[in-house]
Amino acid sequence: MYTWHLIPCVDPDGTRLNEGWFAGPFTIRNYARYFYRPRTEEQVEWTFPIVYKRYRWDTPSNETQALMNAIQLVQPDFVYGLHNSGFGGMYYYISRNLSAVFPELELLPDSLGILLSKGEAEAPWLTQFAPAIFTPLSLRDAYDYYEKYTQIDPVTMMSGGGTSYDYLREIDLNSTIFLMAEVPYFESPAVANDTIIPNLTRRDVLLQGLDKDDESNAILMDLLDRIKTAMTLDSAFYRASRSLLELYNTSAASRREAVLNDNSTLVPATVAKRADALYISVFYKMLIASMLDRALILQLNLTSVDTKLLKETQVDLEDHLDRWISDIEQNLPYTPIRIRTLVQAQLGTMLAVLPQVGSVMDNFVQIRKNI
Repeated sequence: MYTWHLIPCVDPDGTRLNEGWFAGPFTIRNYARYFYRPRTEEQVEWTFPIVYKRYRWDTPSNETQALMNAIQLVQPDFVYGLHNSGFGGMYYYISRNLSAVFPELELLPDSLGILLSKGEAEAPWLTQFAPAIFTPLSLRDAYDYYEKYTQIDPVTMMSGGGTSYDYLREIDLNSTIFLMAEVPYFESPAVANDTIIPNLTRRDVLLQGLDKDDESNAILMDLLDRIKTAMTLDSAFYRASRSLLELYNTSAASRREAVLNDNSTLVPATVAKRADALYISVFYKMLIASMLDRALILQLNLTSVDTKLLKETQVDLEDHLDRWISDIEQNLPYTPIRIRTLVQAQLGTMLAVLPQVGSVMDNFVQIRKNI
């Protein structure tokens, strides 16, 4: 017998700002045109209070505070967050090494006609339990990674707060099973291709990806600098794009340093790893740049001052966006995934893991009794 506590939508404002792409066409161009994701400091999933070493965050958003209250009230045995990965293959986050269920999770995408991701993990500090199955994202782990592999103060690399997974640990709900299935809207065969590329290491392709990242950083920071005094409207799009692009720029050198110091990057490169480093990373950067385009459109609708500068900047930005999108389209053929299939993938993941929840909780209770 299970008692469910369902939260239909934790970020209704963010959802509303994405509505433009809901009806299609389902292409990366249209998705980017109407995409929105808050800056880290405003994201519901990334503003949970956390204190770790020398970093502190104690200003959760209102929606995050509501989630905190729900978690404290319910004290859940199982937390399942519904997420999407945008472009790539399907992968998972889980807080426990439930190895008995991993084979089923590895086979689930194929049973639905979805590709299992074999490219780069979403973050280099994640521990991989099995193919495409990782420990959850955590600010603590990010801090430790940059502390280990770079000379920079890790505090300067942090933004926002912890995740809901971090929060479960903050309030000592260590027995709670935390699960996420990251399912993409768009996929390409390359993301599941683990063929080794001769004479090329994972480090090589990661550095090639960072070279492309540096190039786009220079372009976008120049555009931001151009319009700094003309952008008088503090829109959600401008806050998000400016903040995230500045974070990309300031962290660039440290991300490169970490790749050079992490010897796990010396393994052979694969087709999937290369696709992630060179094209899927561009996809996510392009989404942020597209939010800047939306910010410019709003500003132009508001003002009659500096319109020439704003219009010229928008034309330049859209030229770059077109070039980046074309680069992806030409090198990474993709198809959209049906919403029905994505829902099946989310439900299938939950149903696969759910039988393990009772077993884990029984064991935890027994351990507590023996202490």
